[in-house]
Amino acid sequence: MTYFDSKLEDEIATVFLPSFVFSVENLATESTQRGIEIAALALVSDALRIDATYAYLDAEENGREEIRRPPHTASLNIAWRAPEDRGGLALTVRYNGDTFDSDFTDPFDFDKRVRLPDFTLVNLGTEWKPPTNTQRSARVENLLDEEYEEVFTYRSPGIAAYAGARFTFR
Repeated sequence: MTYFDSKLEDEIATVFLPSFVFSVENLATESTQRGIEIAALALVSDALRIDATYAYLDAEENGREEIRRPPHTASLNIAWRAPEDRGGLALTVRYNGDTFDSDFTDPFDFDKRVRLPDFTLVNLGTEWKPPTNTQRSARVENLLDEEYEEVFTYRSPGIAAYAGARFTFR
């Protein structure tokens, strides 16, 4: 478990002006981040490993919750390895709690905020090594096709599948 308590000085930020021009400047505001991170690892067997993490974050700028800093995040990873390290399978579940973001859709209120809802992503991956000089892999990200936003008005990717191969020449 880790406890942290930090203060950011001269934070660099993008400032949007009423003329729709933006600039970068150092903020004179006070930004604080405090919280805890907890990590656990269980080696169930030589072949099975379980990792879990949780973080609580209290991030404020001038007494107001900072944007895109969810107070609660967590993850769970379950990994299995085949005998003789011939391959493996991994399941990852990642939770991102609800958070605030800037609402840039109102051109007259640059301080307006919107709450982004929490979401949970599930990823599944596998790789195997046949008795040749190749390694094959496949993974599916966002397995449950969760619709979510990490930035207001920017939709994140839906379900996606990837496959690959690696060849070793000796």
